[in-house]
Amino acid sequence: MMDLRRLFRSVPYWFSFINVPHLFGALLDRSTRNTLQPSLILSALAVATFIQSSESELGLRGRVRALALQEQAQSALEASLNAG
Repeated sequence: MMDLRRLFRSVPYWFSFINVPHLFGALLDRSTRNTLQPSLILSALAVATFIQSSESELGLRGRVRALALQEQAQSALEASLNAG
C-alpha cells in the first residue's frame, strides 16, 4: 500500500486518469477489492518498485522485482482478456 501511495504522490501527472481516493477505497474495502483488475494493481506496483530501484535505494534487486511484477501484470491481463 505504501508503494502505491508513494507512486501516486511522486508522479501524479502520469496517473491523472486514476481516481486515487476511489482506488484506495476499493483496495481497503473487502467487498469491493475483488472487483479490481489485478493487472492494474500489479502494474502500478511494478512501476512503483522500478521508480525506487536506483542504486541508492533498491538497486538491482528492486529492478528484478519490478520485472517480475510486470510479468505477473501482463499474465493477469492476458488471462482476463482470454476469459472474455
